Amino acid sequence: MVELRTISRYRLTIWVTALLIFFGLLGTYKDTILQEGNPIPVGFAIFRLTLLGEDVVRFSEQPERFIVKNIGKDPDKPFFEVMKLRGWEFKEQFGSAYTFLRGDRPELAIGRMFTQYFSVFELVEQK
Repeated sequence: MVELRTISRYRLTIWVTALLIFFGLLGTYKDTILQEGNPIPVGFAIFRLTLLGEDVVRFSEQPERFIVKNIGKDPDKPFFEVMKLRGWEFKEQFGSAYTFLRGDRPELAIGRMFTQYFSVFELVEQK
């Protein structure tokens, strides 16, 4: 009977310690984890990039956002290829803003670093 109580206390101690570590890490890295709002779609997108080998993953529809890996000298290239497949032609870059054209209609994409390994591109609605 004493051993059962000891095992139960041991398990409780492990669970409490694990929860404290989890919430401690969440508190420390909350700005990175929550910078895109709900972290679940971003987490699935990063999973698809790293484990399934996809080059670009759309993780939000409104506003439309894409995530890419920062690999090589031109990490923006996969995003440009997606835009080209959609019928948009790259025109110019102003800092972190990229302008695409389809006929006379412009489309603006804002790129930024998400982490050291990933970049996020957001398509800005033109009014």
